[in-house]
Formats: sequence, C-alpha cells, structure tokens
Amino acid sequence: MKDAPEGWEWVRIQSEPCPQCGQDPARLPVGALGATAIDAAARWSSFLESTDPEVLRRSPAPGVWTPLQYAFHARDMLVVFGERIELACREDDPAVPWFDPGDEEWRAYNEAEPASAANAIERAAGPISCERWW
Repeated sequence: MKDAPEGWEWVRIQSEPCPQCGQDPARLPVGALGATAIDAAARWSSFLESTDPEVLRRSPAPGVWTPLQYAFHARDMLVVFGERIELACREDDPAVPWFDPGDEEWRAYNEAEPASAANAIERAAGPISCERWW
C-alpha cells in the first residue's frame, strides 16, 4: 500500500498537489511552510484524540491508507523533510537519503495506538516551531 494507484512519486509534490491529501506545499508562500506544518500537526493530534480507534484503522476504500496510516505518514514527512532542510542548511550540495517505509511498517502504523501517533506528530513538529525556521 506504499504507492498510490496512479503511480504517485513524492518528487511530484514540488510541482503538483498530492492526489491523496491535497497538500500543495509548492504553492505556499516561502515563509508559510513552517506555520502550515505546525497547524496540521495540531489538527492531526486533535483528530486522533477525538476519533474512535476502529474508525482510524479502517480504510475508506481499497488502496487508500487508513487515517492512522496517514497520521504516521504526516509524522514521517515532518521528520524526513525537517532532516532534509537541516541537511541543506549545513551543506551546499547535500546527498538526500531515500525514504520509503516497507509494507511491514505500514501494517505496524495501523496497529499503533492513536495516542502514540498524536505524540509522535507533536514531537516531529517541535523542531519546526524553532524561530530559525521562520
């Protein structure tokens, strides 16, 4: 379930909105990405804490991630892209490591407790709130 049915590749997010979640970071003003990420993290935490865990573990359609899997994907993107930004700030021509969780990890995401996803998202958003990101 790693890939969207239409063959979405993450590099397209630089020029196109994500077909699954609608995120379109390339269209944001330069200084808005950090605030947008922090706002999204807060909304995820609220959603995860207020929604029945069975609903969070249920896919709305074949080939579509569950809300809990999307939550961990949001956490992963905060961590991965945060690390990439930090790397780009330290190096002129950084080698960006590949990130692609395997099927086993996607299954584990769906078995995790929603509160652990909420906490993980909040921790991942923490460094972004630092003033140097603004």
